[in-house]
Amino acid sequence: MQSPENANQFWFLGLMEGMIEPTRGSDWSTTRSLQPYVEEFWNKVEKIKEDRGGNPLPFNSLLALKNEENGDCNVDTNKTLQSLLSSNRIW
Repeated sequence: MQSPENANQFWFLGLMEGMIEPTRGSDWSTTRSLQPYVEEFWNKVEKIKEDRGGNPLPFNSLLALKNEENGDCNVDTNKTLQSLLSSNRIW
């Protein structure tokens, strides 16, 4: 196991799992604190869906709703979705 290829791959031995295991738990406080906002958003989506006669919203409409919710209304509509999201990528 101590070949040059595996020399820097400590995950190969399960070390990462051993380090993470003690911090795992059942803390749902963040999920519960965000639940009202999630429900408010999906209730808004359902209301718009009902107004459209039961037709689901296109993905771009969902993104527009989310942008309004985040206060991000000044979006350049001449750019593609990929170019708008490219600045948020970490790779």
